[in-house]
Formats: sequence, C-alpha cells, structure tokens
Amino acid sequence: MRIRQLIPDQTVNDEQSEPHEFQFNITETNETDEQITIDAEKTSLNNDDSQQHQQNLTADQLQQLFTRASSELVAESMDDQEFFKREETIEAPKTSKRIQTPFPPPSEDRKQDLDLDIEQLKQLAKQEAGPLIIERYSPSETQINYPLATVTITFNQPMIAVSSLDDQINIEDLGISLTPTIEGRWRWSGTKTVQFEPKHRLPFSTKYILKVDKQHCVSAIGGKLEDELLFEFSTTTPNVLQFLPDETVSTLKPICFLLFDQKIDGNTVLQHLRVVNSDKNEITNNEVELVDEVTAKKEFKSYIDGIEGNDEKYVAFTFKNDLLKATQYMIQLPAGCPSSEGPLVTASEWSANFQTYESLKIIDLYPNKKNEYQPSCSPGYSWSVTFNNSLDHSTINKSLFKIEPEVSGLGIEHVEHNDRQITIHNNSKPNTIYTLVMQSGILKDIHGQTLEHDHPEQSIQFHVHDSTALLGDISGAIGMIIMDPGVLDEPFYPFMVYNYSEITLRINRVKPEHYNLNLPCFEQFSYRYGEEESYHQLPGEELLNEVIQTNCERDEPKEIKIPLKSYLTKNSGVGQLIIFIEPTEKAWQECQHNHWERKQVTSAWLQCTRLAVDLFVSSGTDVRLTAWITELMTGIPINQAIVSIRDKKEETNQQGLCSILNYKSENNESGNEILIVEKDDDLCILTDIYSYIPNPNVYVWHVFNDRNLYKPKEDVHIKGYVRLLEVKGDAKLPTYAQGVIDYTVYDPRGEQLQQSKVELNNYGAFDIKFTLPDNANLGSAWVNFNLPDSKGETTHHFTVQEFRRLEYEVSSMTRPSIVHYSHPNNDAYVIATCQGKLFAGGYLNDASVQWAIHAETTTFTPANRSDYTFGRAQPFFCWFGYSNDNKIIYPTKHFQGITDNKGTHEIKITYHGIEKEPRPTIIRALASITDLNNQTQETQTQFLIHPCIYYVGFQLVNNYEKDDDLCILTDIYSYVSNPNVYVWHVFNDRNLYKPKEDVHIKGYVRLLEVKGDAKLPTYAQGIIDYTVYDPRGEQLQQSKVELNNYGAFDIKFTLPDNTNLGSAWVNFNLPDSKGETTHHFTVQEFRRPEYEVSSMTRPSIVHYCHPNNYEYVIATCQGKLFTGGYLNDASVQWAIHAETTTFTPANRSDYTFGRAQPFFCWFGYSNDNKIIYPTKHFQGITDNKGTHEIKVGYHGIEKEPRPTIIRALASITDLNNQTQETQTQFLIHPCIYYVGFQLVNNYGKKDKLVQTKVIVTDIDGNLID
Repeated sequence: MRIRQLIPDQTVNDEQSEPHEFQFNITETNETDEQITIDAEKTSLNNDDSQQHQQNLTADQLQQLFTRASSELVAESMDDQEFFKREETIEAPKTSKRIQTPFPPPSEDRKQDLDLDIEQLKQLAKQEAGPLIIERYSPSETQINYPLATVTITFNQPMIAVSSLDDQINIEDLGISLTPTIEGRWRWSGTKTVQFEPKHRLPFSTKYILKVDKQHCVSAIGGKLEDELLFEFSTTTPNVLQFLPDETVSTLKPICFLLFDQKIDGNTVLQHLRVVNSDKNEITNNEVELVDEVTAKKEFKSYIDGIEGNDEKYVAFTFKNDLLKATQYMIQLPAGCPSSEGPLVTASEWSANFQTYESLKIIDLYPNKKNEYQPSCSPGYSWSVTFNNSLDHSTINKSLFKIEPEVSGLGIEHVEHNDRQITIHNNSKPNTIYTLVMQSGILKDIHGQTLEHDHPEQSIQFHVHDSTALLGDISGAIGMIIMDPGVLDEPFYPFMVYNYSEITLRINRVKPEHYNLNLPCFEQFSYRYGEEESYHQLPGEELLNEVIQTNCERDEPKEIKIPLKSYLTKNSGVGQLIIFIEPTEKAWQECQHNHWERKQVTSAWLQCTRLAVDLFVSSGTDVRLTAWITELMTGIPINQAIVSIRDKKEETNQQGLCSILNYKSENNESGNEILIVEKDDDLCILTDIYSYIPNPNVYVWHVFNDRNLYKPKEDVHIKGYVRLLEVKGDAKLPTYAQGVIDYTVYDPRGEQLQQSKVELNNYGAFDIKFTLPDNANLGSAWVNFNLPDSKGETTHHFTVQEFRRLEYEVSSMTRPSIVHYSHPNNDAYVIATCQGKLFAGGYLNDASVQWAIHAETTTFTPANRSDYTFGRAQPFFCWFGYSNDNKIIYPTKHFQGITDNKGTHEIKITYHGIEKEPRPTIIRALASITDLNNQTQETQTQFLIHPCIYYVGFQLVNNYEKDDDLCILTDIYSYVSNPNVYVWHVFNDRNLYKPKEDVHIKGYVRLLEVKGDAKLPTYAQGIIDYTVYDPRGEQLQQSKVELNNYGAFDIKFTLPDNTNLGSAWVNFNLPDSKGETTHHFTVQEFRRPEYEVSSMTRPSIVHYCHPNNYEYVIATCQGKLFTGGYLNDASVQWAIHAETTTFTPANRSDYTFGRAQPFFCWFGYSNDNKIIYPTKHFQGITDNKGTHEIKVGYHGIEKEPRPTIIRALASITDLNNQTQETQTQFLIHPCIYYVGFQLVNNYGKKDKLVQTKVIVTDIDGNLID
C-alpha cells in the first residue's frame, strides 16, 4: 500500500506579510491529467495459428503434475538462510514514543486474503502465445554520424532458452540478416535481445540493410512475426575534424594538415582538393605534394598520436612554389570525396582559410590623435608603437628612435610576450606634441622585412595633455605614539603633504584623564564622518591653532616636520600632546574629491617621555600587576617611580619593580584600565590593560585518535590525557588529573551510539576503544568527555564515511512543454515528473520521494531584446549591490510520495492569480529520491509563468537630462533590421548525461510577425537541421526533424561511449530563414579514483647552482591503492617546469632582495623580467612499489643571478585510464649570500637620491660581516 502525505506549508522569512494574489497548490496526478494517451492494441490470446503449436493436458496429467509439485522436499542445512538486507541507517533522535506493531499483521486485521487460487493457475497454463513483435531495434536513425559498435534487435517474446545463451547460433535460421556482410559475430544478450558485434566497429561511408524475415522468425514459445523488418541506414561520409594552419602563417611554403574521422587515401584526397587564393586564382594539383610521414608526425605529432588509428586518417601536403604575401588562401574539398572504408562519397563541400604574412607596417599608436578615446595621454605616461608582424629583437636599438623636442628619461622596451609592440618610456611634459622619427632600413620583423614607408624617415606624433586634476593627501603616524628618546632634545612630528597648499595645525597639552578611545587619533574613520562640530572638540589645553602654508610643488610629495620643543616642559623636554592636522577649506576645494567625502584628518597622541613600562598580569583569585620601569634610552631600572592604577599607588624599588594587588573594585566590570607612571616631572601612561580571569584553575585536555576517518563497523581508538593547571603562588603549575571520565559517543545526526566510563591512570591519561555500528550515519561524529564534580569537559570529533558508488541516477521534467500563462481566476496546471534509474538496468521503484516546491517573482526579457528594459527599472548607480525590486518569495510547499514500477512519481501543480504589479513567476520543483540503502539524490526542474501575453520594454535615448527638463524617451521596436523574427524555446529532460546515455530534447519555434501596429506570434513550420557536437567540437550527429502543427519538435539521440567530457551543444537551424539557436548540455563520467598519489624530492638539503659543475635532485612519485598494495605498471608522465623567482632569507621580510619593484604599481604590473624556461617531459612506468624516480640535473647561472624554482608534476594513469596528478618542487640558489636593502626615506626630494640601508645575510638570515 502506497502512502502519500501532504505536508503543511512552511513560510519563508523573505515572504511579505500582506496576502498575495498568486496562489499555487500540489496534488497527486490522475489519468484525466494525461494530455497524450497511447492506444495499445489488444491482441487475442486464443490465436488459432499459435494453438497448433501447443498441447492441452488431460485431467489425469494435470493431477500428476500438481502431485509432483506438492510432494515433500528434502530440506538441507544450507537452505535455511535469512534474506540479507543492510540495517536501516540510525534515525535522528525523536522526543515522541515509538509503538511496535507485529508484521505481518494478524489475520483478523488483514483487509484481503492473499492465498493463491489453483483454478486460476490452471487457466494460465492453458493460454497460448500471442503474436511476435519487434519492440525496438538499434540504430533507429537512417544517418549515423558517430562510430557504431553494435546493431541490436529486441523482441517481445523469448527467442531461445536461457540455457543456450552462450551457444553458437546461426542467426539466419531466424531470418535475421545484415548486409553487406562484415567481420563480426551475432550473440544473444538475453532471451529476447540479439545484437551484432563487429570486430572493430561498422565501417564508415557504407549503406547497410537490416532485415528480419517473417517466414523464418518464430519465438521459443511459438509466436510468429506478423510484419517483417526492412531497415536501411548509412554511416557518415568523410568529415574534416581538424585543419591547420588556421591563421596567419610564418612561411610562404606552409604545410597544410587535414585530419578526417575515418580512413582515407592521401593521394586520392590530394587529387580531389582545390586551393584558391583571394583573387580566385587556383593552384593546380601539380603544384602541391604530399609530405613524408616523418615530417608530418614531427609537425603534427599531438594530432596524429592523440587517437589510435589516426595514421591512416590524415593528409599533409605542402606547396612546391612560394605563395603570395598578404593573400588569403582557401582549401576546398568539393562534394564527392571518397573514403577508404566504404563506397559512399561526401554530398557537400568543405572549405577552410589561412593567410600569408603581410609587409611590415605600423597598425596602432598610443596615444593616437585619430583615436576618439585615446587622442592624448598624461605627462610621464609611456607611449607605444604596434606593428602587424613580430619584430626581430636583434634589430631594435635605442639609437633608431629620435624624439623632438628632446624628452628626458627615454627608454625603449621590447618584450617577448608582446613582440609586435615597442614601448617608449619617458618623462614628458604637459601640453606638448612630441614627434618620433625612426631610421629606415634597420628595424626588421622576424621575416626579415623592413618597415614600409613613403619617404626615408617616417614621423609619428604623440600628444600629451595637461596634468590630471589634483589629488590631495596627508599621511603621518597616528594613534598612541611614544617619541624616540634620541630626539627629545629637538623633538618634532613628521608628516607628508601631497598637493594641499595649506593646512590647519592644532596642538593641545593633555593629561591621562583626557584619554578616550573616541578621540580622532584613535578613531579616525568615525571622527571623519561624524558631525561637523566634532572637528573643534579636542581635550586639554590648546597650545597652537593656526594655518600653515605648505609651498608644495604640483604632484610632488613634501615632508613637513613640526617642532615640539616649545610645547614641552622647558627643563626636561617631556610632556603629553595631541597633534591634529587637516587641510583648510581652500586647499580642500582646490583638489578633486567626491561630494560624499569629508576632509582628511591626521592626528596622534604623542608621549614625549624618557620612561619605559613593561607590565605583567599574574593569574589568581587576586589579580596582581607587576610593573618594571626603566629608562627608555638605556634600559637602566628607575628607582622611586610612582606607579598608579585607579586608587592604588606603589613605588618602584632599586630594580625598577613594583606590584599592585587587588586594584579592581567589586563593582568594576570594565576590563579596560590605564596605568600611570610618574618620575619627577616626567609621565608615561599605558592603556588598555585587561585582567579579567574568571577561574584561575583550569583543566587542560589533549585528545587524539589513531586516524580521523572511519567506516561503519570499524573500531575507533581514542587516547588522551588531562592536566589540572593550578595557581600556586606566582606560578601556574600542572598536576595529573585523577578520577573517572564519563564519555558519550554521538553519530553525525546527534543519535547517541554509546555511553560509558573510563578511569584516569596515575599520569592522568586514558585509552578507550569502541566499534561503530553498520548503520551509523555518515559525516562528522563526536565524543563528549566529562570529569564529574568539576568544570573539566571537552569534545573530540572524527569523521564517518562510506565509499560507495551511487547505484542510481535521477532526472526530472515538466509537461506540457508550452508557454504557461496565469489567469486571475481560472486554474491552470503543470505536471512535474521525477524518475530514478538503476545503473545496473531497470528502474528505482518503491523509493521515497520528497517534493519541495519553491515559487518567487522574477524578471523576463524576450529573446533578442537584451538592449531593452522590461518590468521594474533599476537605478543606474546601485551601491553595494542593493536592488529594491520588491521580490515576492511565496511559501514553500512540500509533498511526499513513492515511485511506481517505472521509477517515476508525478505531482500536479495548479496555479492562478496575478499580483497587483504583474510580474513573471518562476516555480522550481525539487525532488529528493531515497533508495532502500538510504542513499538520497536530488533533481530539480522549473518552469516560468507569464502574467501576460505581451511585454512592454523601454530604452533610454539620453541617460541624463537637465533638472528642469526631465523626460524618458523610449524606443520600443522602432528600429529592427528584420521585423519578423523567430523565437526559440529549447529544453531537455536533464542537463547532465553520461556517455552511452540517451539525450532527449524538446522545443518549439514561434515566428513573431509585424501585422499592423502589433507583433503577433504564429506557429513556425518547416524542417529543422540540427547538428550535435561534443565538448571539443567533434561532430557526433547530423539530422533533420520536422516541426508539427504547433511549431514543436522532439529529438532523441545516444551519446557514444568515447564521447569527450565537458559542455556539449546542439545547433538548430531553420533553412531559408534567419532562425537558429544553440542548446548546451553537460557530459560527465562519475568514477571514484581507486588510488592515491604522492611525490617528494631528495636529498633534503639546500641546493646551490654552479656555473659549470653538474648537480642533480631525485624526484619520486608513488601510487597506492585504497584497497591496499601499490599501483604498479602504471604509466607516469613527468612535466618539469622551471622559472626564476624571488627569495627572502628568514626573518628578513623588512628588506628587499633581488630586483626592486616600483612603489606604485598600477594594475598589478610588475617588470621583474621573469625567465620561464622550456618545459621538459619524461615518461616511465611505476615499479612493484608503485614508485617511479627521475634525476633532474642542472648547472649554470644567469647574467643576473636569481633563484630558480623547479616544479616536478607527475601524472599517473592506471589501467582504467584514471589519471591523478601530484607535484613536488625545490629551490635552487645561485649564491651562498644575499644582499638586501631597506629604504630609510620612502620619498626623496627632486634631483636628490633616496637613502637606503644595505645588509648581507646567508640563506638563514644571519648577518655576514
């Protein structure tokens, strides 16, 4: 009995509180909901023709048969075995009670009697066989565009006995034949299915006839075939899979390469080829010749070796004479091209193009006066000249380029990765036109051609515009700052100013009680964006408040030092100051900034002191602070310094130490305190002291297991130890914890698996072991450990997983496949279907299905109308992605059911109603299918509901208008090159497929025709040409399908077993029209790897490179099987990559080593001239330990010595063609010592050098004298 239950609706947080007009509901489907019915022909079982092959039993014979069937059987000990079924997975904990009921139920509770009727069995035995029918045959299409491996016929009745499946058969006895005859064999894959397996595959370019003669075709139970089968199909004629060259060639005698999908004769195809240039001049066949096999494999090795058998599928030819420069050539393969596999020839023409190189000339400049968007550039920006061909680097010299007027800082750059461009670095001035003159006859391209020009010297102009708008900046140290005691004789505060002409400088003398975290020196952001009057509220005594002229040069940073001596104590030069700097209103308006920006502020609390404070907070019931006061300059302890915090005061001893006990009051809940240190007239403060300790004595746990990953039925072994950290005096000492630990094991869903105790040994350690049940849930499980009568507890996690391949696949779809509209009152409905199929064959029946139906409003744009806006318009500037579209998310509805004998379950989704603001609604139906092993997979399908038949779109003609003249001009369908357009809607049963699976695609086409002032849709008619391509562009199938009366179509094709994985597609085209579209789907193969890989290098030492001596490193890779043992005799492909890199010795990150980078690096550009060496490859086989080793040798040092990193990538492939990669790497040093530098000043004055600090270290960062 199947139970289906409707689960109450669940509300969603995003749902609006007001009621909605649109409503939808879920019910079970019934027979009346079916839109397409299939009339099955009922055939009488009492066929006179079949009766003559059967014999009725007499009453005595029947009695003897029943007596034999009911005779007593001899029972054996091995016969009595229970049916094996894995236990159900443990359910999540429930609070309700469980009531056990007997199964099967008692006879009085049964609703029907299930006893068999003997008379009914007798009637079944008298029935005769019906007519023999061919249920299906494969292939079913007439044009086969893929490699065909089998031909299959399936009948509705058994044709042979089960015992003779493996016997040699003569298929002609059953009237089955395939012509022409090819090498292969017929075999039965079941009692009803026979298939022909060729030795390799069915040859291409051949027409086949599959015939079943009804006179000889009789089933094993006497059924006869009423209609014979005569089916003709053809395999594909030669198709070109790859053509090279496909772009501009670098030689005038290129080698052309054509790779076909089947075997061909090279000489025959060459005679069939035509080569025509852009002037329609044809190159005769006598002017081309085939290249030898060695040359072809050298040039096109990857294409020829890519697939087995490609040696006989390609043509490689070249030209006897040089081709013309700057000319396009077309390679044509006219119809009628023959194949070596069969008699059929091609029916259509194929062609491809390539281009010969042009004469050297300039194609682009930057800046370019003729370019509307880049007519000029800013001062100091680099210029560039781009050519049409790659340049010969050896012919480029700085002396070739002359610039008038003369420009300073001239530099010429030509790099390998952009070898068609020359970059000119300069220090150009604003509002100037520079002329570039290049000497003729010297600069050449890689073809040896000089630059084309009309006069001896060709001039080029670069326009430089005025400097960009001013950008101002103030930067300096902020926050709490302790001044360097070495400058207290003449103290100053330095900061940088950029483009601000004047600033406001304020200095206030402050005291410890003025400290506040909300001051501008500590909270610049909130201060800057706070209220305007907060700029004038600084604590303490105001000492200075005036405007200072900076005298900055344009775009030149300037350092300003504010002297502080006059604001400090006269005798000792100490004190506490707040400094506050901001640009004036005049300077702020002179620079460019956004309207929402406030003035930039730089502020700091300056402690000008000679005291240094180190503070230690000790744990315990009574918090104790220990302060150590020393001289900041020398570190000498200071005696008799007063240390105070809150209302507690202490004096330091001769060692500069003092302690304060119990300084916190009972009602003091704040953990933030200020410590004040005073000595004579000097003062120092230490802020943000936190000393909150809830419990000084704590239990510390350390728990670990033998491994973190376990399977059900495995033992989990956990060890650990516990320490009690107790405060004894001034120290926190560990002791061995004692007692009995309570521990509880939980599975990943929180179900309790075990509860027990374990006693700690003398060293506070424990050791437990338990076994996971077979039906444990998968995921992250945990164990809770607890020491009773204490606050010591911890949780330890481990993972439970089961490595089982899914046994079924799921899919879903909706029907009918039409456009859905919503009516204000009338109900409409859609049928949602999900299905489960077993990988082993058959369907997933009696499986639990959980439906979740989600509905929400969305947007819709008609086809080919993306330049118009439909529905609610969005603001042009939407900060932080905020979009106020008032989306409605309707409550999610749930439904539960069971799959039928076809593995399917269907629900009926009814809907009606239109919101006050009509918007399209998208409904997503998510089905979760669970099998008997509690494996769950999800599948989702969706459909769109339109609130109307027509949509109104608008387009802004002008994005901006004046404030008093705001208008929106729309242009809806006002300019369309072709007013009549085809609209396609294509979908498939699911988006993900595996090789050898059927792909089912449906769709419909509408023709939108302009009739009067309206555009009305009509059903498109005709025949669609469609072509299926795999993810690498390989044509899999080409066929046609006719649109029905409603403009709809339905196609189905099978993916070949060797299909490439990735995103495949189907091209649909309506001939004699502009109606075409492309539909994509994904091809994937789900196989779990059966092994793991690893790699390493040895010896594990520091590697140095010598100019001449040869050094080496051993790289090792290994493969291990998950089931145990090693992956031996596996193919290994090594790829060794080497490139220069940077290296910083240990603990020297504040220094720069190697080539210095610019401070301002726009767009991430880094001119480090990195060298990437050619990748080297090696191939090998793993040994009996699953390992393979290679020796990587190296020597030599570049002119600019730099470290080199070598990465060894190993790809290990097993016998199932599963490949995994592993990588190891090592660093090679060009020297023993490294030189590093550090900038003393980040900014230097104009025409003055920047000071640097230089050190020499070894690899470990140790300084070298």
